[in-house]
Amino acid sequence: MKLKYMLMLLLTSACLVQGATVISGQVINATRDSSVVPAARLSLQKRTSGAAEPLKISETTTSRSGVFRFSLDAVDVASSYFVTSDFSGVRYVSADFMPAAGQTTDVTLAVYDSTHSATGIDAFMQQIVIDDNGSTLQFRETHVLNNPGDKTILQAVSDDKVGPALARFHLPPGAKNFAPLSAHSAQELIKQGDYVYDFGAFQPGQKTISFAYEAPMAQRQRTFSIDVPHPARSFDLFVGGKNLSISSSRLEDYGPFTIHGSQYHRFGAANVAAGDRIQFTVKRRGVYAPRQTPTLALSLTAILLLAGLLYSWNRSPKSNSQNSRNTDASNKRRPPQKKRRKK
Repeated sequence: MKLKYMLMLLLTSACLVQGATVISGQVINATRDSSVVPAARLSLQKRTSGAAEPLKISETTTSRSGVFRFSLDAVDVASSYFVTSDFSGVRYVSADFMPAAGQTTDVTLAVYDSTHSATGIDAFMQQIVIDDNGSTLQFRETHVLNNPGDKTILQAVSDDKVGPALARFHLPPGAKNFAPLSAHSAQELIKQGDYVYDFGAFQPGQKTISFAYEAPMAQRQRTFSIDVPHPARSFDLFVGGKNLSISSSRLEDYGPFTIHGSQYHRFGAANVAAGDRIQFTVKRRGVYAPRQTPTLALSLTAILLLAGLLYSWNRSPKSNSQNSRNTDASNKRRPPQKKRRKK
């Protein structure tokens, strides 16, 4: 009886520990000297590896002092957790965390006032990597931007075709096969005509915008003009392959450069002003020879076999006729043999 009582006490204690997992914290406005944000709506979500979307667990609202609190009945050790809140037209997300069962996890979520002005943005780096694809050149373009202010920037560019956007990047004419590389959602980076539009938000700090596309290269050379939308501390151009060379009056030759084990040639310029246009010419030294497809290889093999058979068929009758003529001539040159009489 005593043992049964002890087991029930242990089970009850375990349940109490499981039910005492708490996530609490505060929402602060970092634009306004970390002042508290009352009546902010928050949601607690968890992110599981392999799941397409995070799972919303619970919602709450901050108190007058900006404080919030979530309680968990059980902790999913296979998932990470985060809190999110919409403020001034922007969704803010905390860093992922793992709550400790039976304990309190403190989380502070910083939000910012918003602005539509992008005058303070500068680029730590604007980088373009070019690889040879034969009839096209593969471009990978990256902008590492810096927002030194204390407000989140959004809808800084107005465009009649797509409406307001955070930023706009010009592409070479005829660019195709566009692919976003840094977007957090499918609608953040979109190609429209000869431009790429970023519809995201830019919080204070750094933001990386990266995308890929192909540009036609049917001739042995083509001249490109790349716009610099923000003042760039460094503009770098990396060209891969031995068949491509670069000529430009604006870019300095920095020599060979290795990226992830692949050899490139680096060209660059420092402290490029916003609105400048970097022009360079890509020349192909040799002939690009793409790998043959299986269909093409099989077709060529069939043609060679057919040609061999035709050659054999055309050669066989002539060879037989020549052999026959040689045999007849040899027979004619032989002297007739005398027949022996039987005694």
